[in-house]
Amino acid sequence: MWTWACLLPHPPVLVPEVGRGREEEAEETLRGIQRLVHDLPIPAPEGVLILSPHFRYVPGSLLLGGAPSFRGHLGAFGAPSVSRDLAGDPEQARHFARCLSPEISCRIDTATETLDHASLVPLALLGRKGAFARGVVANPIGLDRKGAYEMGRRLRANPPEGSWGFLASGDLSHRLFPGAPAGYSPLGPALDQKVVQALRTGDPRPLLDMPDSETEAAGECGLRSVLALLGLAQGPLEVFSYEGPFGVGYATALWLPPTSDPDAPTIHPYPLLARRALEEGLRGKAADPEALLPQRSAQAGLWDRRRACFVSLHRRDGSLRGCIGTLEPLCPSLEQEIIRNALAAATQDPRFPPVRSEELEDLHLSVDVLSTPESTNRSGLDPRIYGVLVQARGRRGVLLPDLEGVDTVEQQVEIAARKAGLDPREPLELLRFRVERYPEP
Repeated sequence: MWTWACLLPHPPVLVPEVGRGREEEAEETLRGIQRLVHDLPIPAPEGVLILSPHFRYVPGSLLLGGAPSFRGHLGAFGAPSVSRDLAGDPEQARHFARCLSPEISCRIDTATETLDHASLVPLALLGRKGAFARGVVANPIGLDRKGAYEMGRRLRANPPEGSWGFLASGDLSHRLFPGAPAGYSPLGPALDQKVVQALRTGDPRPLLDMPDSETEAAGECGLRSVLALLGLAQGPLEVFSYEGPFGVGYATALWLPPTSDPDAPTIHPYPLLARRALEEGLRGKAADPEALLPQRSAQAGLWDRRRACFVSLHRRDGSLRGCIGTLEPLCPSLEQEIIRNALAAATQDPRFPPVRSEELEDLHLSVDVLSTPESTNRSGLDPRIYGVLVQARGRRGVLLPDLEGVDTVEQQVEIAARKAGLDPREPLELLRFRVERYPEP
């Protein structure tokens, strides 16, 4: 089965060991990759089909790499340490060929074992989410555009056994502005605009209907990868980014198969916003809610209210990494409150050093939205249901409800009091509140 399918660009400059700082010029692309990688399911699928326009090329055919193993490195770009070994899957390559034939001409290459940069760069960018046990590399450049789309459609109808990812590697136009690597053509930006629109709508027709002269003038290398991806998705993809910082168009997009399981885990928009705010903020970028959640206009009811909230960060072993929040709303909207407290939890919790951006992948986020605190006494508390706020002598401490290891009112009040530097035996003003908890799955 296809676990996911994605589009990733392949310029080596995106890899830090190659870019040595220049990768920051493609900040929108890096941000898109980070979001895409976060949304990929865990664990990584067993296998991956990589569509690489720089693998060996056969005119008029799809070339499938059926070697028993693949290996490569980025030494040609000054980074030999960036290397990868990938076990091949000759039987799966033959299965793909059988599924596509005779409508799609296929050739199987059992000799070529080199992973080209259009395969290596996306694999490096996927990090641990790209820890595949085996793979097949294929080059769709030999197909015409309709053949590339039909290839994806047939692969959707004939999925492989086990779990597989579909990695479409491809850059878009290389002629976006004067001084670009392949020169400039006004048809370059026009092509890229059509590609992004096709990905967002799932409609390949504007790309299939373009005259060959226009696509050739645009100077692309990834159009057939895009069309195969559209054929497999058979619907809209989530586009995370598009830009052309070096005169070459880079897009990132992801398709996840629909699920018929009503209990399948999904991420609520609140922790999703918190995570994306951290992805931006820890890179020194402003967190714009509209950019972080393009679909927020359809979720107005989630964001319009003013509410206080806490954002908690935990390591994968369950230990706390940061937690900061507000007891009364300080921002005009809940979305701004979540962004503010997410950044504070990551960078201002005095118990911990600031979170580094590379830690995010290993952190679990949770957002607690608070009710208005109300006065109470100890008999009105229940640590499973209510959070507590203790106040005395101008100091106050707070503890959220339903925390592991906090089973009694006495424990709850003592911990909250000591957080404020108060003696739990002295007279304390107690307030309670409920929370709506929205953890990442």
